[in-house]
Amino acid sequence: MSSQEPRIDVEQVMQQIRERVRQRYALAPRLSGAVPASAPLDEAGFNDLRRMIDHARRCAAAIGEQPPRPPTLRGRVGAVLVRLVRRMLFWHTPQIADFSEATLRVIEEQVAALESVSMRLHLRLVELERLAGEASHEGAGGERQ
Repeated sequence: MSSQEPRIDVEQVMQQIRERVRQRYALAPRLSGAVPASAPLDEAGFNDLRRMIDHARRCAAAIGEQPPRPPTLRGRVGAVLVRLVRRMLFWHTPQIADFSEATLRVIEEQVAALESVSMRLHLRLVELERLAGEASHEGAGGERQ
């Protein structure tokens, strides 16, 4: 290490992190053991992810499908050309569809795991806050005697 490299005060960094976490959860409404709506990744965030996955599924289902065509000469000629290209890519389209399906399954599993971890983490934080509250009440009660 050269003498010009800045030194990192680990205690100071840890204190800053603690303060950020306290500030974030100080804003969350206190409910008696219930999971507040502002969980780390709240249900709305997971609903957005699920909607995006559903959209991706619809897009993946359209791979290799004939697009809609207008009832014109250009539409009929275009349909013939599309069928020709689809036939030329007979070996490639199933590979793309399989990859899309596998990718979507992985993403769904990741979202489910993230949701589970988020919920468990939030429940642990609620429990720790409850225990900290009980400890502070016991400490305050002991000082009054």
